[in-house]
Amino acid sequence: MAIVLHANSHAVPWRLRSHTAAAFLCVLCALAPLAVRAQYDPPPAYYDAASGLTGPALKAALHGIIAPHRVKSYDDARWILHALDGDPDDLSLILLVYSGYSVSGAWDGGVTWNREHLWPQSRGVTASPANSDLFNLRPCNPAVNSSRGNKWFDNGGTPPAYPLAPECAATATTWQPRPVEQGDIARALFYMDTRYDGSDPGTPDLQLVNTAPTGCQMAVLFTLVQWHFDDPVSETERRRNHLIFTDWQTNRNPYVDHPEYVPSIYGVPEPACLLVFAALVCAAPGRGWRLPSPLLS
Repeated sequence: MAIVLHANSHAVPWRLRSHTAAAFLCVLCALAPLAVRAQYDPPPAYYDAASGLTGPALKAALHGIIAPHRVKSYDDARWILHALDGDPDDLSLILLVYSGYSVSGAWDGGVTWNREHLWPQSRGVTASPANSDLFNLRPCNPAVNSSRGNKWFDNGGTPPAYPLAPECAATATTWQPRPVEQGDIARALFYMDTRYDGSDPGTPDLQLVNTAPTGCQMAVLFTLVQWHFDDPVSETERRRNHLIFTDWQTNRNPYVDHPEYVPSIYGVPEPACLLVFAALVCAAPGRGWRLPSPLLS
């Protein structure tokens, strides 16, 4: 039964109060994810120079935004990776790429874990700043790291690629990571391709290609774009991106902050053409692939 209000009373009926409280809690629940997301957002004007651009012009503008950066040494990565890739359930542990296992995060000379270059050192990442760029480094089991070697990324092979990487697959030349990390790896390689275009002194001209890579090239671009769509940006990836920016390198991965930059620069897989970028005509059905118009010439 509702409470009867007396004249000049400021009492609020119980039903109204309960409904108001419930509505307030609903609003808080709805806003909580937005608050978490906002804390990892870039500064408001960070990408202003890229506004309205597409294709090669966008890629060039992004390079100008993220380069140069504050360089951390390869030795520094031994403790920085523990901060970036620590196990949230036990911060004394570190999560290993490809395996997904947690091990002690304490550096022991590379016995328990070492530093994996997603874009292999032998494919152009041999010297600073590229070889110590935190966006390209992940903690990895040493044996798994050796098994991956300098294989390029693509779908193929039968799991396990290695006993300690049971969800990965491999062929003689390619490596397929766990599904949960495929998009993360793709976006890291898009960053490397954009950050290191050879225009800065002492840096390589890294290139993503769709054929067997040579020199400073890495592959397979078709597959990486598909992985980007299949495995969207997670809060863990956004947190990692933001920490690299705020605590160490002062630059960001544009493809984590703005996933829509990927199709504008690198093209889209066929399903994304139909669902997201209907203005583009899908072609090359053998690969389900269409380059954005600025890159067709």
